[in-house]
Amino acid sequence: MKNLIFFLAIAFLGSCGSKKQKTANLPSSGEVHYVIDLDLIPSAQQMKETFGDAATIKFNERYVRLQKETSTPAEEFYITDNVVNEKLAYVEFLDNKFAIIEDPSLLPAPGSFTLHEEYLDIAGFKCQKATAPLGDKMMTVYFTKLIGTSYAPYGDLDGFALQYELEFPYGTVTYTADKVMLKEMNPLFVNPPSGFKKITMREFQMQMKELASPIPEGVMATNFVKKDYKGNEVELKSLIGKVVVVNFWFTNCQPCIAEMPSLNELKSDYADKDVEFLAVTFEDQKAISGFLQNHKFEF
Repeated sequence: MKNLIFFLAIAFLGSCGSKKQKTANLPSSGEVHYVIDLDLIPSAQQMKETFGDAATIKFNERYVRLQKETSTPAEEFYITDNVVNEKLAYVEFLDNKFAIIEDPSLLPAPGSFTLHEEYLDIAGFKCQKATAPLGDKMMTVYFTKLIGTSYAPYGDLDGFALQYELEFPYGTVTYTADKVMLKEMNPLFVNPPSGFKKITMREFQMQMKELASPIPEGVMATNFVKKDYKGNEVELKSLIGKVVVVNFWFTNCQPCIAEMPSLNELKSDYADKDVEFLAVTFEDQKAISGFLQNHKFEF
């Protein structure tokens, strides 16, 4: 459950981004194993429990399949079909199985790659450095052209990324290949288990809300004390007796941004009722101030 909510918050961070491009006389299928390193801000350290510390990509000329090594069920992975340009995330939620179609509007906006004359040796391959904007952050990629299929997260790159570093408000995530096995792949590697329902991300969000069990009446919520946007201290237990809506978010969370108009509408609907609306983030006032200049959020 915790892992799934984090999965939604980062909006397909683990999903595959690749471009079908075969280079003559180079092997174009195989497996790459990555070690995952998380450099997180103090308030986000709990994410390490569910994010995973390694991942494997299996690929051929058409498909790329990424699966992270976590404590969650094995049937949680990501598949990109380069022929039809479709990316699916296969996840389980409360005994239901979903194949969620990637929605580009919910992803950080990638920019074009800039190549640099800097190189690293990664898993026995000489890799060149490339950088690109990712939303208001950056990603850094080291890629090789000695693999006949191209792969890079989020964008098109003429090469296969053997290391990529993604910057987010909660910290930096780095995937580094420690093993590359170029070989013919059995076509069955891409076949997902049966029973997954194919839906859009927005349909999945609605399904999640319908399936999630509410906290039973009478169960006390965990108290917290935070400062609001104006610097005033707010303690949750001081609001006992009122209905309190609490939303957790951050400025680079695309699903968070997508739901803000609906949340603003909800607040407007209850403007004359005894209801408090709180939006909790780990970011500082400077980051929030810049964000609110371009996004209306009334919590």
